[in-house]
Amino acid sequence: SYRLAETGNVQLIIYDIAGEKIRNLINRRQAAGNYTIQWNGRNDKGRKVLSGVYIYSLKTASSKGSFSLSRKMIFLK
Repeated sequence: SYRLAETGNVQLIIYDIAGEKIRNLINRRQAAGNYTIQWNGRNDKGRKVLSGVYIYSLKTASSKGSFSLSRKMIFLK
């Protein structure tokens, strides 16, 4: 879940622990508001990924500036 204080460009990407891009969940302009995203455990090619530790990276850019956040998450099947 995340909240945008104002309209801006949003990018949400999942990486494996080695830093390889697994899935681009969001890459578009979004209006201000609250959002919830669920990842189905598949990569950009539609293949299921293995259980393990992944990193999600959320980046936003608007007229008032930019924001970036990266956190670890555990994916279990």
